[in-house]
Amino acid sequence: MLFRCDNALEKKFLKHFFYFCNMANIYLVFISMMIVTPSSYCITMLEPADIFKIRGSPEFIDKTMLIKEFINNADTLILAAPDGFGKSTNLDMIRVFLSKTVDKKQAEDVFRNTEIYKEEALLKAHFNNHPVIHCSFKPNSPVTDYETMLMAFRNVLHQTFLQHQYLTDSPHLTKNDLKELKSYTDEDKYKTLKPIQISVGLYVLSQILERHHGKQVILLIDDYDSVLLDSIFTKSLDIAEVFGFYNAILSGVLLHNEHVNTTILTGTTCVSMKPLVDLENLQCVKFLQDETFKLFFGLTETEVDDLLGRDAFKKFQLHRQDIKMWYDGYTDPDLSIHIYNTRSVVNFLKSGDLKSYLNTIKGEKAFKVLLEEKVTKQLFRESSQNVMIVVRHLTEIDQSHMEGLKNMIIHQIWNEDFSDLYVHILMEKGYFTFDTPWERSGYNSSLTVKFPNIEVCETIRQIVHSVIEEAKKHSSNLID
Repeated sequence: MLFRCDNALEKKFLKHFFYFCNMANIYLVFISMMIVTPSSYCITMLEPADIFKIRGSPEFIDKTMLIKEFINNADTLILAAPDGFGKSTNLDMIRVFLSKTVDKKQAEDVFRNTEIYKEEALLKAHFNNHPVIHCSFKPNSPVTDYETMLMAFRNVLHQTFLQHQYLTDSPHLTKNDLKELKSYTDEDKYKTLKPIQISVGLYVLSQILERHHGKQVILLIDDYDSVLLDSIFTKSLDIAEVFGFYNAILSGVLLHNEHVNTTILTGTTCVSMKPLVDLENLQCVKFLQDETFKLFFGLTETEVDDLLGRDAFKKFQLHRQDIKMWYDGYTDPDLSIHIYNTRSVVNFLKSGDLKSYLNTIKGEKAFKVLLEEKVTKQLFRESSQNVMIVVRHLTEIDQSHMEGLKNMIIHQIWNEDFSDLYVHILMEKGYFTFDTPWERSGYNSSLTVKFPNIEVCETIRQIVHSVIEEAKKHSSNLID
């Protein structure tokens, strides 16, 4: 495997970095700091998704036709894209459009003069006309073992049920329904929910909502794979327990549930859902790899130009090329389009600071695998040559692959099969993109990938600098 950074300064940085890694023997700790310490240089400025606020801001981009595609295409759909490409905002937009419990006047203010507002038949049939369950599986506190995972999902269910407090006054519910509701909404009772109650929680809510509203539910789950990824990169999390729990909670609400009409799950990866045996036949739409959905996540060249043409951002038109070099570069397998990181572009337009806005979240430790000794030596020999990474296309992935990947990370034992899986996950997280056109021709095919832009390279440079400084301090302490 070989790296590639297109910018000359980036190549120079990599040359000196890998020389240092080889001499100081610190390649085995590269990126691990991202897992255990907060970042001082990667700051997310945008608040959590709130389509009401975004609609009234100068950075609003009309992605509303995603709603039509969802209605026309979805039974159960998993939409994957890296962080910062608008998944949560899009899901919130769908919620506001469909939900019966959203204030209709406020919803009309959001969608008036958008593309979806021209779809009269669709508006009549679906606008504010469905019961909706909307939740996020992203925990509010670290998940480090089975018990903290259970508590995280207790909190998810509690917050989700609280969105439907009006149900306590419903004339359509039975005494047993009201008792079930209290189990999930009461401030004390929800903290003692048993695993079986957690696994059936969303099913219970969908059943009660259908009974109250008289029609099937739309289910929207954001960050579905957050804890799945954590289980790979957290030593104390047992992968078998996590995947078993996910099979229970998702199959309970997604499979043979007559109370749910259509479902969207959003997340970072398609790879991490493959070991979910009960859900292996669900369609997962990979980032930029589906003609119907690929332009709904991230910003196109036209959309960036549109933003820069607005009064609030005209002052940044002279930085057009900088924006492209820093935040563009994500491409589809045919290299036919280029997509920008939405959050990074918007944060730049708000602050005027040309820097990395990438989150530091679990998973970046995967870069360590690319610094295994043999690879480091080859990189050192290649010096500043313009090189890339070649990986096999993986289609057969099960729980054993995830366990093998975790063992490689925890014990730092090189394995080519698992390192390829590593790169696939990193690519889905936005650290790599296609370097050459890729013909998807089966298990044994390969693809070449590269860093998409300066933002990614700068993020890695900053991390490496931190690791080097930490190694220097450690070495100095040993001498003293």
